[in-house]
Amino acid sequence: MEEYITCMKDLYLAIDIANKDARDKESQMVNKSLEEIEETFKNFVQGTNYNFDLLNQKLDIVMQSQIAKPSNGEDDNANFMDLDNALSFNFVMDLAKGIELHNQKDYKNAWKCFKKNTNLGNLSAKY
Repeated sequence: MEEYITCMKDLYLAIDIANKDARDKESQMVNKSLEEIEETFKNFVQGTNYNFDLLNQKLDIVMQSQIAKPSNGEDDNANFMDLDNALSFNFVMDLAKGIELHNQKDYKNAWKCFKKNTNLGNLSAKY
């Protein structure tokens, strides 16, 4: 019986190590993907004349991560984050769309567009 208990302890230890290794590999894959996205974005920015630092002041990304824990008979979905609340974006309408809205006499939305573009440093939006 003692050998059985020792064997089971070793088995549970091996499972814990395997699970930790799998979580570490997943984390490394996510980090590598984020680094690749960042590098691609930097290469894109270098090929443009737009000041993305100003846009980043208006773009709010909130990312939360949570490692799922083994289920104890509880709701399996209880360990995952609410994806609806995970990301929040605040995009600015293109200046050309603001001009189009102004020509359509939608002055309220056109003004919002011009104001946001002006706050981002787009001097054309001022005039």
